[in-house]
Amino acid sequence: MATKAKKVVVVVETTSNGEKLEQFIKNNNLTFAEGSRNTDAVVISGYALHIGVKNVSEIENVIEKSVSTRGWEYSKELQRVFKYAQDNNYGNWWDISSAKLTYKF
Repeated sequence: MATKAKKVVVVVETTSNGEKLEQFIKNNNLTFAEGSRNTDAVVISGYALHIGVKNVSEIENVIEKSVSTRGWEYSKELQRVFKYAQDNNYGNWWDISSAKLTYKF
């Protein structure tokens, strides 16, 4: 007696880094405005590294598209902070439980 093979379908949901960044910015109310520019740059840089972003321009593109409150010098600060975050492994912090308690992602 022959047995029939069962067909298994696996659905994998994929979300681009840009979509993840945009949602993260929205969910965590990041504005990149004067007064919060450095904090927001540190937060988004670490999260971006956590999800695999390799170039600060990916983050800048999302901010340009989705954040109307950004300060005019946010890009300069973001470039400086992203490099520092890369060099100091800021993406690793997002693997610990306190990251999920502090930010929505």
